[in-house]
Order: sequence, then structure tokens, then C-alpha cells
Amino acid sequence: SYSRTVEKIRDIKQRSDCGGCISYGNHTVWLRVGFASFTPAPAENLLKIMITIRKAERRKAKLRLGIAGVSGSGKTMGALKLAHGIGKKICLIDTERGSGDLYASMYDYDIITLAPPYAPKNYIDAIEAAENAGYEVIIIDSLSHAWSDEGGLLDQVDKIAAGSNNGNSYTAWRNVTPQHRALVGAMLNSPAHIIATMRSKQE
Repeated sequence: SYSRTVEKIRDIKQRSDCGGCISYGNHTVWLRVGFASFTPAPAENLLKIMITIRKAERRKAKLRLGIAGVSGSGKTMGALKLAHGIGKKICLIDTERGSGDLYASMYDYDIITLAPPYAPKNYIDAIEAAENAGYEVIIIDSLSHAWSDEGGLLDQVDKIAAGSNNGNSYTAWRNVTPQHRALVGAMLNSPAHIIATMRSKQE
């Protein structure tokens, strides 16, 4: 635990002469500063040297926005309006079978069309293509296909479970979950603003 680690560090009894390590019991701890030198530090500062504090900068913040609604509720138009308010170069990743072109007369934007299968890797490739082309805002319309449409996560789980001996979908998620995490990571780490639309069920 954190407190136990602190106590161990504070209980260091012996400092070696190797110039870059301290020891306690049978353990040796090397302290590295920069990339080429090792420097010992007081036990009280062992944890502190791992912390970096910087001034907050608004320019570093990028929008991460999800818009959920039923079919026909205006998700795509709303996303485009928001996109034009925060950037000039906009790319729309269209999984809605061409519906992204409906607003071409109203807004200036480019389109990447995704067709089935809607595997998360295909989304990631599209996001990276837009990033490499220098787009400021990326609209993903719609993110729902990566979850529940053909080739999406649920579809993959069902196929893996159906091909297994016991039909257990729990073990299938072991193969699928990393794809989901990779897609989330691609959106969170993107240098562009990300707006994603998602379908909600209508009861």
C-alpha cells in the first residue's frame, strides 16, 4: 500500500556508495533523474520526484462530446453546428449509409464513409486518417455501430460464443474488450476535437 511504501522508505538505514542507489533490507532502489544520470535523494523526497506540476493551459483542452438521441432527433445536424463553432476543418465519419451528405448544402465538411463490418479497428483507422489529414474536428456518426451493428463488439461476441464448445459469451469478451479499449483510447488521445453521435432506443 501507499502508506506502507512510505514507511519502508523512511526506515532506510543504509545508503550505498554507488552514487545512484539506496538499499533497505535485501532491496535496492535506483533513482534516475533525466536520461543519463543517477542521483540519490533523501528518503522523504523519493515519492515527490515522480510528480510533475505544470501551469494549466486552455489550449491543451480538446472537446470530447457524445450526442445521444433517437433516430431523426437531429444528432447529425447538431454535431455539425457544434463543429463549425469550434473549428474550420471538419471531417465526418459516416456509418449511416450516406446520410452524412444530407447537410452538404448547409455546412462545409468532408466525409469518410465506413461500411460493414463496423469493427472498432475500422473506426480507429478512420480517426487516424482524419488526424493525419489535419482536421480540427472529427464527427463520428454514429458510434453505435461499433457496439451493436454488423462486425461490432456484440456481433463479434455472439459469433465467438457460437463457435465455442460451451457457447459461453463471458470468455468471448476477453478477446473483444481490448478492441473497445483501443477505440476509446483513440478518441481520448486524438489531437482533434471529437464529437460522437449515438442512437438511443425509443420505447
